[in-house]
Amino acid sequence: MKKLFLLLALVAAGHNIVLSQSCLPEGIVFETQAQIDSFQVNYPGCTEIEGDVQIGVSPEFYNITNLNGLSVLTSIGGDLTIFSNYALISLTGLDNLASVGGDLTISSNYALTNLMGLNNLTYIGERLRIHGNPNLINLEGLEGLTSIIGNLVINGNHYALTNLKGLDNLTSIGGDFEILDEYALTSLEGFEKVTSIGGYLSIASNPALTSLSVLGNLVSIGGGLSIGYNDALTNFTGLEGLTSIGGNLGIWDNYSLTNLTGLDNVTSIGGDLVIYYYTGYNNALISLTGLESLTSIGGDLIINGTEILTSLTGLEDLTSIGESDGLGFVIVDNTALTSLTGLNNLTSIGGSLIIGNSDFGGNPALTSLTGLEGLTSTGGDLSIEYNDALYNLTGLEGLTSIGGDLNIEYNDALTSLRGLDNINAGSIDSLYIYHNSLLFSCEVQSICNYLVSPNGRVDIYNNSIGCNSAIEVANACGISSPCLPYGNYYFSSQADVDNFQTIYPNCTELGGNMIINGNDIRNLDELSVVTSIGGSLMIGSIGGNPALTSMTGLDNLISIGEDLEICHNDTLTSLTGLEGLTFIDGDLRIWWNEALTSLTGLEGLISIGGNLKIGELNYGNPVLTSLTGLDNIDAGSIVNLHIICNYLLSACEVQSICNYLANPGGIIVISANATGCNNQSEVWAACESIGLEEVMFEKRFTVFPNPFSHSTSFEYQLEEDASVTLTILNLTGQEIAVLVNEQQTKGTYQVQWNAADMPAGVYFYRLSSTVNSQLSTGKVVIVK
Repeated sequence: MKKLFLLLALVAAGHNIVLSQSCLPEGIVFETQAQIDSFQVNYPGCTEIEGDVQIGVSPEFYNITNLNGLSVLTSIGGDLTIFSNYALISLTGLDNLASVGGDLTISSNYALTNLMGLNNLTYIGERLRIHGNPNLINLEGLEGLTSIIGNLVINGNHYALTNLKGLDNLTSIGGDFEILDEYALTSLEGFEKVTSIGGYLSIASNPALTSLSVLGNLVSIGGGLSIGYNDALTNFTGLEGLTSIGGNLGIWDNYSLTNLTGLDNVTSIGGDLVIYYYTGYNNALISLTGLESLTSIGGDLIINGTEILTSLTGLEDLTSIGESDGLGFVIVDNTALTSLTGLNNLTSIGGSLIIGNSDFGGNPALTSLTGLEGLTSTGGDLSIEYNDALYNLTGLEGLTSIGGDLNIEYNDALTSLRGLDNINAGSIDSLYIYHNSLLFSCEVQSICNYLVSPNGRVDIYNNSIGCNSAIEVANACGISSPCLPYGNYYFSSQADVDNFQTIYPNCTELGGNMIINGNDIRNLDELSVVTSIGGSLMIGSIGGNPALTSMTGLDNLISIGEDLEICHNDTLTSLTGLEGLTFIDGDLRIWWNEALTSLTGLEGLISIGGNLKIGELNYGNPVLTSLTGLDNIDAGSIVNLHIICNYLLSACEVQSICNYLANPGGIIVISANATGCNNQSEVWAACESIGLEEVMFEKRFTVFPNPFSHSTSFEYQLEEDASVTLTILNLTGQEIAVLVNEQQTKGTYQVQWNAADMPAGVYFYRLSSTVNSQLSTGKVVIVK
C-alpha cells in the first residue's frame, strides 16, 4: 500500500498535477497584466483565496487587458474589487468563480460592456456594487445569482445601461437596493423575480425610466422606499404587491408624476411619508390617488412643493400620523391646494400639525381647514402660518388637545379664531398670535381660558384692533390675568395702557419684554405700578408713539433685565419719568426721537450691561444738544460706545463718557454730531477741560471670591481719610445690606459681606466714600 501511495505521488509530480487549496489569507492586489499572467506560476494550486482581491489601480490605467490568468479561482473569502481598468473589456477569466465572501465591487472600468465571465457566481456574502462603468449595456453574466445577502447598489454607470438584464434569477436582497444616476435606464427589466428587499429601495435620478411595472412580484420592503428625480415616471404601477413599507416613503422631484397609482394596497408606513422637492416642484402631481388603503403612518406626513394638487383626496382611510424629528403633519408651499378634503378620518397626530411656515412658505390658495373635522389631538405644536387666503379656522372644532405651542402667524385674510374653541387651554404650552393683519376676533374659549392661567410665553401683537395685544383679547374675554410667566406685554393703544392694571391686577414685576408702540398713546400713567422688567423695554418701533411727550408713569421702574430702547417718538422732549431707573442689564439705545432735546430723567442710572448707543447711522436724535442725564453711569458697565448722527449734539463731556474714554472697554464710534462732539478727540478735549476725578475706586477695587456661596470680601484702596459705604441691592433695586466703615486713614481695607442666608442669584453692589462721589458698581453672584 505504501508503494502505491509513493507511485501516485511520483506520477503526480511528473505530470505537474497540483491539488486545489486555500491560500493568501492576507489577500492580493493585481496592478499589472504581468501579475495576473504569472498568478498560477507564483501561487500553484491556489484556487481559493482567503483574503481580499483587488484588481486595478495601476499607475498606467490601460495595463490590465484580460483576467485569463485567474481562471483557476473558485472562491474568494473576502472582498473582490475590480476598478479603474480602462482597457479591460471582459471579465472572462473569472469563469470558475462561484463565491465571494465579502463585497463584490465593479467600478470605473471604462471599456466593460457586460459582466460575462461571472456566469458561475452564485454567492456574494455582503454587498454587490456596480458603479461608474460608462459603457456597461446590461448586467448579463450575473444569471447565477438568486439572492444577495447584503446591499445591491447600481449607480453612476450613466450612459449605456438601459435595463437590468442579467439579474433575471434574483429573488431576494437581504439589504438595500439602490438604482441611482442611470441616465439611459428605461426599464427595470431583469428584476421580475425579486419578491423581497430586506432594507430600503431607492430609485432616483433615472431620467429615462418610464415604468416600475416589472416589480410586480415585489411583496416586501423591510426598510424605506425612496423615488425621486425620475423625470419620465408618471405613476407607480408595478408596486401593487406591497402592503406595508417598514421605513420612510419618500417621493420627490418626479416632474411627470401625476398620481400614486401602484401603492393601492399599502395599508401602513412605518416611518415618514414625504412628498417634497429639493430643487424643483412635483409640478404634475394632481392627486394622491393610490393611497386609498393607507390607514396609518408611523412617522411624519410631509407634503411640500406641489403646483396643481388641489386637495388631499386619496387619504380618506388615514386615521393616525405619528411623528419623527419633532414633526408630525407638515403641509407647506403647495401652490394650488384649496382645502384639506381627504383627511376626514384622521383623528390623531403624534407630533405637530404645521400648515405653512416661514422657511418653505404657506399654502396661498388654502381657504379653509375643512377636512380636519375628525382630528382630536396633536402631540406637538399647532402652527398655521403664511396662508394668504385662509379666512377662518373652521374644521378644527373637534380638536381638544395639543401637546405644544399654538402659533397663528402671517395669515393675511384671517379674521377670526373660530374653530379653536374646544382646545383644552391646559394642553397649550405657549401662545403666539401675530402679523395677521385682518384678525380682530380672538376671544374664543380656549384663548380666554389660556390667558386666565397661562402656561408659557404669550405674544399677541400686530393683528387688527381687538386682537392687537393680550390686553385687548383679555378685555374682549371679560377676564383678568396673572402676570405672564414668560410672555411679552404689548401696548399698541392708549386703551391698552389704561387697562393694564385691570387686566393684570397686582402685576408689578414683569418677567418678559414690555413694548410700547401705538399711534394714540399719550401717557403711561397706568404703568406706575411696574417696578422691574425682566426682559427689554422698547418705547417706540416702526410707527412709534407720535403722541407721547414724556416717560411719566414709569416713575417706579427700578431695573430692566435686558435692553432699553427709545426710538420713533416724535413729540418726546425729555426722559422725565425714568428718574427711579437704576440698572439696565443690556444695551441703552436712544435714536430717531425728533423732538428729544435732553436726556434728563436718567440721572439715577448707575449701571448698564451692554452698549451705549445715542443715535444710529442716519437716524440720530436731530435736536438733542447734550448728554446730561447720563452722568452717573459706571463707565466700567459700558461695553461699546456709539454717539452718531445727532446733528445738534455738542456737549458730550459728562462724567460717564469721560471716564469711558479714559479707560475704554470696547469700540468707540463718535461722528456726525455738532462741533464739540463730532469725534473722539473733541470729546476728550472737553473732558480734560472739566478735569477727571483723581480717585477712581473701580481701578483700586477687587471682589473675591465671585461667585461665592457664603461670604465674599470687597477690597478697596483709600488715597485720603474717608468713611466708606458698601450697599448691596437685588435685581429690583431693593437694598439688601448696607455696610459702613467709619472714618479711615489712607490705606487698603476690606468689607466682608456674609450672605449665607441669602438665596442664590445675581446682586448688585455700590461703593462710595465721603470724599469721593465716584461710585464703583458691579455684580456679585451667589451660588448654592
